[in-house]
Formats: sequence, C-alpha cells, structure tokens
Amino acid sequence: MSSKDIKKGILSSYGMYGAEIIAGLLFTPFLINSLGQSEYGIYALMGAMIASFTLMDFGFGNAITRYVSQYRFEGRKDKESNLIGMSILIYLVIAALALLLGIVLYYFIEDIYSSGLTTNELNIAKAIFIIAILNLSVSFFIGALNAYIQAYEKFTIINLFNFVRLIIRIAVLYTLLSLGYKSIAVVIVDTILNLVTGIAYVVYSKFKLNLKISFDKMDRKLLKEISGYSFFVFLSNLADMFYWRVCLLILGAISGSTSVAVFAIGLTLASYYQYISGIINSKLFPRITQMVSSGVNGKDLTLFIVRTARIQVTLLGGILIAFQLYGSEFIYLWIGNDYSQAASIGLILMAAMIINAVLYPCVMILRAKKNDGSRTILQLALMIVGLILGLFLFQWLGVIGIALGLTIAIILLNWIVIQKIYIKAFEFNVYVFGNEIIKILPSMGMSYAFGFVLNNLLIDYSWSLFFIKCILFTAFYITFIWRYGANETERELVKNLVSTMKTGLVHS
Repeated sequence: MSSKDIKKGILSSYGMYGAEIIAGLLFTPFLINSLGQSEYGIYALMGAMIASFTLMDFGFGNAITRYVSQYRFEGRKDKESNLIGMSILIYLVIAALALLLGIVLYYFIEDIYSSGLTTNELNIAKAIFIIAILNLSVSFFIGALNAYIQAYEKFTIINLFNFVRLIIRIAVLYTLLSLGYKSIAVVIVDTILNLVTGIAYVVYSKFKLNLKISFDKMDRKLLKEISGYSFFVFLSNLADMFYWRVCLLILGAISGSTSVAVFAIGLTLASYYQYISGIINSKLFPRITQMVSSGVNGKDLTLFIVRTARIQVTLLGGILIAFQLYGSEFIYLWIGNDYSQAASIGLILMAAMIINAVLYPCVMILRAKKNDGSRTILQLALMIVGLILGLFLFQWLGVIGIALGLTIAIILLNWIVIQKIYIKAFEFNVYVFGNEIIKILPSMGMSYAFGFVLNNLLIDYSWSLFFIKCILFTAFYITFIWRYGANETERELVKNLVSTMKTGLVHS
C-alpha cells in the first residue's frame, strides 16, 4: 500500500469519525430523553455485559489481520485461503459457545442485579440481553471479515460501509423513538444492520479482494502458532474489558442504573477520544508487520514510533487541554447538570488514553514479533489492581474514584513496560522518544494558558460562547503548534494531506 493510499485511508477515517461524533453529539441527548436516565443506564449496562462476550473472539480477528498481511507480503494466497477456512470453523465453535453461555447467564441476571435494579428494569434488561446475544453470535464472523479487509488495507471501503450504516441507523432510530419505541427497538435495529453489514463485507471480499476459502487442509502447525499469538491478544482484550466494561457491570450491581448512566457518558467521551487515536494506529499494524518481517532494526522502529507519537500527542493533547478547560460546560449544555460528574470521569480516562495511544505502536511491534506475552500478563494484572483500587476509592469519591483507580493502573503499566520490555524487545530508545515529545510541550503549555484566560473572561454558559471559546482556542493552538511545536517533516505532511484533500474535491 502506497503512502498516498494510507493518507487517503486516514483522511476517510477522520471523515467517518467526524460523522460519528456529530451523530453521537446530536443523537445521544435525544436517546437519553427518549429512554429516560434509568432505561439508558440499563441499555448501557447490558451493552457492557454483551461486550464482555466479545472476549470469546480470543484475539483471532487480530490474528487474521496479522497473518493475512504476512501472507500478502510473501505472496502465499494458498496459506491465506487455509487461514480463512480454519477461522470460519473456529468462529462456528465460538458462536455456539457464546449462545450457550448467554442462555445460561440470562437466568442469572435477576440474581446478579436484584439489589441494584427494580423488577421492571430487570425485565427490560433481560429482553435486551437475549436479542443482543443473538446479534453477538453473528458479529464474530463480521469481525473476521473486517479484519480480512483491513489486512488488504482497504480502510476507505470499511469507512464507506460504516458511514452508510450510521446514516441508516440514526434515521431509523429517530423515527422509532419519536413514535414511542424504547431500548428494545434500538437493539433490534442494531441487529438487523449488523446482518446487512456482514452481507456487504462478504460480497466485497469475494468479488473485489478475491477471497477464497479452503477447508481441504487443517494446518495444525499454523493453528498452534495462531493460538499462541491469539492467546496473548485475548489477555490484552481481557485487560481492556476491566477498563471499559467491568466497572459498569459492578456499578450496576452495587449502585444502580443512575450511576451506570453517568459513568457510561464519561466512558462514551473517552471512547470517542480513543477512537481518534485508533484512526492512525489501526492503519499501522499491516505496515509494522511488514517492517518486522523484513528485519528493520530497533533504531528505525524507534524513529517510526516517534513520528506517529508526535502526531498523536499534538492531536490528542489539544483535545485533552480543550476538554479540561471546557468539558464541564459542554456536559452541562449537552445533557444537563444531572451528568456533571461525567466530565471528570471523561477527563481522567482520556489522560490514560493519551499515554496508551502514543505508545501503542510499541505493542504492535511486540505482536508482530510474537513477543507480547509478558506485557499482556502485566497489563491484565495491573488492570485488576486498578479496578480494586477504583472500588476502594469509590467509597470516598463515588464513580470518579473508579476512573481514577483505572488511570493510575494505566500509568504504572506503561512506565514498567517501557523500562522492562520495550527496551529489551526491540532496542526502543526511550531518550530519543522522550526528547522528541518534550519539544511539543511548550507550545501546548502556552495554548493552555491562553485557553485558561479566555475561559475566565467568558464565564457564562451558552452554546454561542462555548463555540467562540473552542474556535479561538483551536486557532491559537494550531498557530502555536505550527510555529513552535511541529518540525519540517510534519509541516510537509500537513501540506501533502491538504493537497490530497483538494485533489479529491476536484476529482469528486
């Protein structure tokens, strides 16, 4: 894949992100008002419970991207076909197990949440759960196809499918919720759209990527190799579940649907933030796999990490500063004072996300080298410790304490793995990395000072003043980063991206 295609993929992903964030900002208040805080909390709670079942993917989706990328590099279409056939058989077993476990868990929902939810809330929760578990069983196969298309680096196509799905979802749900339908209708619509997306992926993979599936030979050596790789991806996903999902499940049991709703909004904001970083990072894995396969040394890998990290720090740092300055005002204007704590929750979780984002290429290098075991085990252990610490802090700080405990765990994790794993695994030069990141900080600090003064001059809460402050801060931030933070290579990259966008508009 050429650098030009990667740029197009990133641009289309940012376009997709822009569409999703705008849709989310406009639709979420309508969804909350239509469902009510209690039912929205139940909807979020069951979403977290179902999401925990995605662990049963066991990292095979990530393995598909990794190995198909390798086979493309080697020109081994036969191995690719065997891999896809074997993956389908594996996912058939996984889907059957998910259904079975879902049915068993269905009968324990009342026992788990009887102290936190009312009888009516429990009935709604059970109805949502049974529909969502059916949806999940199909999602395993859709995720595998998505991973296959990513391995071919067709990011623009994936974004196109997602954009069409987003528009249809918003239109249908707006109509149904306006007619008085509730959360069960939302889950049914999502299930139908999931099926349609899966069919679209199959058609595209078959006729555009020449997808071939072979069941002739079960390569036991390959299965063993993939299983070893996927096991540590699974552990990493399990650790992520403690960060994103388990806290909601525990809150539902000990505090009720209202606390879940508030924490879910904070998580939603943090997930948007993570998604921005993922737009760049998700495009890097095929390239990193090929770099590792071709024997690129540690010095060049470090320089590659530095280039992406500086971009991530510049982008995510600006958003983090803006949210710290104007996040509380945004929450108040967006969904009301009942969710005021969501601003603090979101900010704390975002602080952890930026650390993860800038160092995530290191994780992908370890996975490409099949050397991710120690880091993953450490990640899982620290996430459990972070959750326990969060529950301890919950007694004094409420839901904010849970977010704080998890963030402390993330900071400890990244500090330890830099010192003990990355340096040894691929000669990661932490001093070069740190020096390059530090160069950006003064311009960010000046931008924060400007935003702070601006926030104290324009103190009233209104959408007009909010947008004025955001626009002025953004203009000041871009100016200072461009003049004092960015290097010549980054300025040239921005110019090329702008040129690509202009060319796309001319030819559209």
